[in-house]
Amino acid sequence: MISIKKYILKLCVMLLLAGLFLMPSVPAQAAVKKIGILNSDGRKSCRVDLDGDGVKERLSIKLKQDEYGTFHDAALYVNGKKAATLKKPLLGLQFGADYVKMSDDHIFIRCYVTSDNDLTVFDCFYRYDPDSGRLIKAAELLDVNESGSYAAIKSVSASKLMIQYEHWVESIGYISWTSTYTVKDGKLKRDTKASDAKSGFSTKSYNPDDYGKLFEKNQYKAMVDLIFHTDLSMQKEAFRIKKNDILTLKKVKYTKDHWYLLFEKDGKQGWIDIKSIGGMEIFYGVNSRHIFP
Repeated sequence: MISIKKYILKLCVMLLLAGLFLMPSVPAQAAVKKIGILNSDGRKSCRVDLDGDGVKERLSIKLKQDEYGTFHDAALYVNGKKAATLKKPLLGLQFGADYVKMSDDHIFIRCYVTSDNDLTVFDCFYRYDPDSGRLIKAAELLDVNESGSYAAIKSVSASKLMIQYEHWVESIGYISWTSTYTVKDGKLKRDTKASDAKSGFSTKSYNPDDYGKLFEKNQYKAMVDLIFHTDLSMQKEAFRIKKNDILTLKKVKYTKDHWYLLFEKDGKQGWIDIKSIGGMEIFYGVNSRHIFP
């Protein structure tokens, strides 16, 4: 009798495990990235889910252009109703929009406008509020509007958004890095820690003086004597270099109107404040590549 009960018990356990094994799993909702859902060259309307309810809204852009093709005003519409106006003075030639879905609760539209010489004049993320029918600004990418500024969505997950930047930093030239954004109170917040930085120069594009070989290794040859500091307060000296010394670029940190670069020399690391240099040429080969990264 006992053996029969044990047999029945074992059979029940086996059936339970088999049921769990065969039970269809519910796949996790993958993050979504769609580039170029709208543009000023022709695709001015699309359908995307803006609020995570599974129903796609119609998103469209209206641009007011002058006789030269320059637009001064731009507005976004959701299902035919105005949802946002791009506020800054635009003077735009190209408009684009990207779609980012981190989760059903965190969906964002990135809108960007460029003008002459690829000057970025507007670059913001919005989230849709279905109660008000408005697109609310969730983040503005770097508050710099200069020729040579570039940003792209690198990757998207449920917890973070990675933006790859490339920018011409005065006295240093083109550098690239990746910033991490996370969601807080409906906004996209940029991690303000220093990011790994890489020179944007190489031997594969414009290399008039052969310094491209150094830049490819993230190295810079000094034109002048320089002092580097232990932290961003710029109070304590880390080390000094002489003209013709070679340094390695390590990190970049950006705050409003301020660039800080971390360099390494002989195992020592130190910061330099680019604003304090005032546009002085400090590394060989940088100014000659101003037009050609």
